Amino acid sequence: MKEPSAFRAVRKTVSLSDQVTDELRSMVTSGDLEVGELLPSESTLAKNLGVSRTVVREAVSRLKVDGLLSSQQGRGVFVVSTRPDRGFSMRGHDAQSIEHVLRMVELRMGFEVEAAAFAAQRRTRHDLTMMRDAQSSFQEAVASGDIQAGVDADMAFHRAVCTATDNELYLEFFNYLSSYLKETILVSRRKAATRVDGGQAPIAEHQTLIDAIADQDVDAARTAARYHIECNMHRLKTYYGVMKT
Repeated sequence: MKEPSAFRAVRKTVSLSDQVTDELRSMVTSGDLEVGELLPSESTLAKNLGVSRTVVREAVSRLKVDGLLSSQQGRGVFVVSTRPDRGFSMRGHDAQSIEHVLRMVELRMGFEVEAAAFAAQRRTRHDLTMMRDAQSSFQEAVASGDIQAGVDADMAFHRAVCTATDNELYLEFFNYLSSYLKETILVSRRKAATRVDGGQAPIAEHQTLIDAIADQDVDAARTAARYHIECNMHRLKTYYGVMKT
């Protein structure tokens, strides 16, 4: 394993996830990290790269999709290849583009509706606690007008729903998408902050979803998740429409 000092702190510019992904990818493809080598822990990487553990998690998930890294239960994350598999990728898209933002919402529709259904079937008490904690943080952020905290809490809420599916692939895919989702949600939250209601509607939508999952009502969970994302779509179209006038 490389010494922690071998990892350079990234510059805090537009996308930390992109920077960390590029840094780790470079270390793998250059041979600084060799096939079979165990990566430092998530917390160690976060400390030495100067970012949050969430950013590290997103970067590692992307490199798993690229076929460079793989995780082993109870052991950690290992380098499995130095040659990326150029498959599915979402890099290079403009998060400020209305077309891209709406396509991301459509992708969420197909992904998160079924995640909510599985969460309703399989959730634990701990899962519900995580959802409710994220919901409380979201409410506090909206009330205080802290947009970034609101985005982080929103992401934590949806991550908790994916965790409740008890299917690690849902969580892996969410972690891969999360930096892109975060950018589109940030656009939405900034627009919502200028509205009269201050963006209260998503709080009620989240609560409806929590209640359905808590009741283990699969159909209601699907309906609540779909309604939430459809409302997001409507809000985004409205925000961009206002912006264009």
